[in-house]
Amino acid sequence: MVRVTTAEEMQSAVNESVGDADVLVMCAAVADYRPAQFSRQKIKKSLAVSLELVPTPDILKSLPADQKCLVVGFAAETNDLERNAKIKLQTKNLDLIVANDVSRADVGMESADNEVTILFRDGKTKTIERTSKKNIARELVKIISNMKKNV
Repeated sequence: MVRVTTAEEMQSAVNESVGDADVLVMCAAVADYRPAQFSRQKIKKSLAVSLELVPTPDILKSLPADQKCLVVGFAAETNDLERNAKIKLQTKNLDLIVANDVSRADVGMESADNEVTILFRDGKTKTIERTSKKNIARELVKIISNMKKNV
């Protein structure tokens, strides 16, 4: 275990450790944005506060393209699920991506169940219909294990 506080520290820790890994599973972005400025002091109440945000590092994109390990990413999407996941699969050089629709109330973030579509580098897709998150995790472990056996 490597303890980190910031997205930048997480990026460094992943990049330092990934060379020893057989599989890298990156479940979610640390955060998409962070405040542009950090204040150690309380920001006093005023009538209006403007908060400037800057993007956090994209840890998956920062990995070398010639990874020896199997790289798995996730895509939490609210629209154009497969199209957006396919773009992430390609631009982040993933072996597979697990996409789920987080706009739905019956699956995903606020539910014990989920439904995912898995997109593979070779263009194949697999949908895991609505089931418990535990069942989805088990299925993902089987898929990843089978992919490692066939490498």
